[in-house]
Amino acid sequence: MNSHRCTLIMDIPCLWILTAFCIISVYQVNTFLLAPVLQLEDKIIDDESTEITCTLPTNETLDVKLKIFARENFSVCENDKGPPPKTTCKLDATRKMHGMEVTCEAHFVAKSKTEIIYVHTEPEFTDCPEKVTWVEGREESFKCKAEGYPPPEVNCYFNKSKVKEGEKFKVYRSMTGRHECKAVNSVDMTSQKVTVTVEYKPKILKMEVVPPAPVPKGEKVTLTCAAEGNPPPTYIWETPSAAIQTSPDNRTITIQGVEQGHYGTYDCRAQNKHGEDVQIMDINQPVMPKILKYEVVPLPPLSKGENVTLICDAKGLPYPTYTWETPAPDVTFSPDNRTISIQGIMQTHQGNYTCIAQNKYGIDTQRIFITISGTNRGEKTAFATILLMLIPAGFMHCVH
Repeated sequence: MNSHRCTLIMDIPCLWILTAFCIISVYQVNTFLLAPVLQLEDKIIDDESTEITCTLPTNETLDVKLKIFARENFSVCENDKGPPPKTTCKLDATRKMHGMEVTCEAHFVAKSKTEIIYVHTEPEFTDCPEKVTWVEGREESFKCKAEGYPPPEVNCYFNKSKVKEGEKFKVYRSMTGRHECKAVNSVDMTSQKVTVTVEYKPKILKMEVVPPAPVPKGEKVTLTCAAEGNPPPTYIWETPSAAIQTSPDNRTITIQGVEQGHYGTYDCRAQNKHGEDVQIMDINQPVMPKILKYEVVPLPPLSKGENVTLICDAKGLPYPTYTWETPAPDVTFSPDNRTISIQGIMQTHQGNYTCIAQNKYGIDTQRIFITISGTNRGEKTAFATILLMLIPAGFMHCVH
């Protein structure tokens, strides 16, 4: 029994020694398997380039850095993660490199799982222009970028409206002005003022001639054209005659004394880089009134009780106004005074009816005398009907 105990006591140190030997053996095997292998070309010739390769003998892709060392510098080295991992360097061989030692080292990198740090920060505008120019009618958006964590929300405010950064909208000239963009997250808020300029094509607001047309010969005349637009428009005129004067901004032209060649059409053209607008105005020579038509409906002779209309039509420049001279006051005038109406004409309406057409340059008149018969057309018709009925009866009476 004592000898068996002795055997057990002696076996314990042996077991520890065996365990250590196994660990060392495994370590040496792993070290040998993962040791880099250096490869040189079989024949290295003076003044020629040669390649030196360091390889890790494994079929796995490992996070390892291979580096070749020598007393001379390599011209270039290239790394290949593999598998197998490999580094190749080029060396320009020379006679003095004979007997030079070259080694290769493998450096294994062990990393933890990557974690990301998130730092809460207040918003900050990174790209938000203080001044922008838009064109009316096009689609635009506020381009105000902001950064921060959590990522901020950016909104811009104008004309009581709110739009998100980058949101498209149609541009109107009323958007001109200074607006505000805000960037907000859970940490804080920041704002940026943006001045918006809206450009648009011209629109002529007023074109006038002083004194108003028609203009007699020798008169001094001024024509003015006023338009809005952004950029401010320039003005171009087309005129019947070159004998005119223009203002420095070309908005106004002046004729010192109107001659026959100045009469005609004047075109004002307002234009900028976004378009143009055109309006025309005529300068005409004055024309005295001339009555072209004066008539009575129905045609005379007139009978008592009929409805009668008198029409007077004249030309002239300026357009003539009308007045009348009538034998009785109970007549009705049209709004433009060109026409008078008589409802149920009576004997008192008989007489001269004078139409007077006039403007500042002259007058023209025409007169018609209206005669009223004692019997109206209805009575004449009834009398003729009765007479036609009596004639056959009288004839029959004579026969009998």
